[in-house]
Amino acid sequence: MPVIKYGEQYLFLKAMRDDEAEIKRLFEGFKNQYLNIILANLIVTALVIIGFVMLIIPGIIIACRLAFVSYLVMDKNMEAMKAVEKSWQMTKGHGWTIFGMAIISFFLAIGGLIVFFVGIIISIMWIHAAFAALYQSVLNTNDDENPIPILGVNEVR
Repeated sequence: MPVIKYGEQYLFLKAMRDDEAEIKRLFEGFKNQYLNIILANLIVTALVIIGFVMLIIPGIIIACRLAFVSYLVMDKNMEAMKAVEKSWQMTKGHGWTIFGMAIISFFLAIGGLIVFFVGIIISIMWIHAAFAALYQSVLNTNDDENPIPILGVNEVR
């Protein structure tokens, strides 16, 4: 199930970028990133559950900070731990935006259910498209900042 979910989010990301959004992208994780998707999903789930056990607020913070893990695994072909670290770094300063979008998404989904269950399809499409657009926006702003290279880059002597 996580592989399909990650593929779905990748499909919406491709659509937001005006790339080809083919249904085969939904299953791309099975052949390319299966292990990384499973590990990333387990890590994120474990961290969020631990956060919720610590009186709910830390769980919400962790969930907001790890919102981009699925996009990083599928889009940038990152390993699970690197995707978790990068998501934590990328969402710094964007936590309230992600939290606000999650609250709006909840009420939008409830509204979709109220409208004879047909509206939930439109609501889910809007929610996924909005989070994909947010990821792309944060990715674009982080690319402009020229971050300091960390590990794996040759040092100047």
